[in-house]
Amino acid sequence: MAWFKTINGRGISNDLQAVPMEAAEPPSLQQNFPRVADLESIYSQEEQVVEVIFADEFDTDEVIVQFDEFHHESNSPLLSEIENAPELHPAAALEVESDDPGLNEIINSSFNHMGQGDWTQAAQILQAASTMNINHPQILNNLGLSILQNALELDENGDTLASSQYEAAIMALRQAAKLDSTNDTILLNLSHALLVSGRVEKAHGVISVICGRTPDFLQAANLMGACLIQMGQNNAAREVLMPHSGDAIVAANIARL
Repeated sequence: MAWFKTINGRGISNDLQAVPMEAAEPPSLQQNFPRVADLESIYSQEEQVVEVIFADEFDTDEVIVQFDEFHHESNSPLLSEIENAPELHPAAALEVESDDPGLNEIINSSFNHMGQGDWTQAAQILQAASTMNINHPQILNNLGLSILQNALELDENGDTLASSQYEAAIMALRQAAKLDSTNDTILLNLSHALLVSGRVEKAHGVISVICGRTPDFLQAANLMGACLIQMGQNNAAREVLMPHSGDAIVAANIARL
């Protein structure tokens, strides 16, 4: 897993450390992925935005988390538009382990671009991987993370394309969560994307699942607190945040109350 430092409390920077994380391999991965990665054609793309389209073919009977409900228009201001908005911990990229040299070449290239802060190129590379008949939640998580960072940078510059990129990031992370609804890191990233894009109630719904099953998860508790702050529930936010007040980001959010 790789964590990325936060830009203005909302995004990810180009400082990264990779930490191995156990991840289930998808079936028949080596049979479906080409042995030689066509990176040259991927690098030739110059689009500023990345379009993500998924067929909604997964029938997820998740009782607690109904992922189909999360794909909605923003009903609140973007976090960047809110004065003194709460700070968030970094989103996290997941390690992708495989014996397939073609997949490894693409994944290594995407991490190199992440490390250089070239989020558009990283997203284009990861989208190429995700469309090669590979329903791989870790790849989709990293794709969503890269698109999210691109959205944050566009948002920072006042670019109207940011909205569509937030939407694309949510779609990728939502698909990853459908494939692996037990992965708290993916759900955390999904709730992060929902919150910064103004979908506060949807973010609260996702983060509630993580906090319910992993109550000591610091980053999840902070994001829950941020949601509650944005929902005007300051007393509830303080109750959630206080047990983690030794963390600098959490302490800064408590000071906002």
